[in-house]
Amino acid sequence: MIPLTPHALLRPLQLSDAAALFDVIEANRSLLEQYLYWTASVTSVEDTYRYIDERIHSKANGAAWYAIVFQARIAGVLGVKAIDVAKSEMEMGYWLGAQAQGHGIVTRAVLAVANRIFNEQQVKTLVLHCLAENQASQRVAQRLGGRWVEVVKGFYELDGSVQDLQIAHVTLPITLSTKPPT
Repeated sequence: MIPLTPHALLRPLQLSDAAALFDVIEANRSLLEQYLYWTASVTSVEDTYRYIDERIHSKANGAAWYAIVFQARIAGVLGVKAIDVAKSEMEMGYWLGAQAQGHGIVTRAVLAVANRIFNEQQVKTLVLHCLAENQASQRVAQRLGGRWVEVVKGFYELDGSVQDLQIAHVTLPITLSTKPPT
């Protein structure tokens, strides 16, 4: 367990989270499907179980997946997708339901996990992928000191709207110049 605020923490994502996580996905589907390709394939508790299973049993080097818990309820997911030892990079992804947004939870979560991995493995760069219209994710990257290094044009299409993918690099360890919201 990794405490983030008096009302938020990270803990390992578990298969037993499927029903609660599905409820969060359903409550936030219109928001999540704007930015996350997998929402179309997660339409039941069983699908959510598979979503969790694929992540927690990933064979990617260094992969680790966490439930974001806010006010004693699961509110989203944070994942270390992979660690590339040769490049000294790690990629992380995250999503958070609307009820928990605006409290600096994701910024604190990424900070805690990225710095822990830096201390344990000396990984030097955190890579974050953000769709161009996902302002909340872009703000997280900016708060963490990220610099935009690449844009992949036409990366994601939803209902005829095409979004570019922006890639940010954050130098580790992360030290925040301003505190995230509470």
